[in-house]
Amino acid sequence: MGNCHASGTEIIARFGEEHIRTGKPICYTSADSVLQIAAHETYFGLDRLLALCIAARGLVDPLNIGRVIARPFTGETAETFERTGNRRDFSVVPPEPTLLDRLTEAGRKVHAVGKIGDIFAHQGVSRVIKANGNAALMAATLATMAEAEAGDLVFTNFVDFDMIYGHRRDVPGYAAALEAST
Repeated sequence: MGNCHASGTEIIARFGEEHIRTGKPICYTSADSVLQIAAHETYFGLDRLLALCIAARGLVDPLNIGRVIARPFTGETAETFERTGNRRDFSVVPPEPTLLDRLTEAGRKVHAVGKIGDIFAHQGVSRVIKANGNAALMAATLATMAEAEAGDLVFTNFVDFDMIYGHRRDVPGYAAALEAST
């Protein structure tokens, strides 16, 4: 169900209850080159969602779609649905070696905080550090920086800036989140 362009939170509110009733995943896209698949962690199952996204990744490879994104959520009604931190991006493999590959080949470590590993199809990544939300990502970044050796790269994606504020063109919210992160 879905099969349209939509905001992730809006499409879950719109189709989430029907998804729970029918078991059909919610498929949608955004302005990016992505196929997003949302499903309830309990009723559909996180492992089942991830397996579906892996299968979809293979199907869309000939179309050169950048990412297939698993968008798990919880809750019981449109008012209580929430996306979880178990999001997973299945990215197209970079067409040539990236800076991350070059660093690891040179004996350096690349510490991928947040979804960086997913974005680069886990190529050139030495270590993945998961965290959810700007505050947790900042804490994980600072802790990783303290552990990193000279020449290592600590690479973080602060997804909330984009997902919560950027996609909604919420400049005041973005600014407040930026101030809170410093």
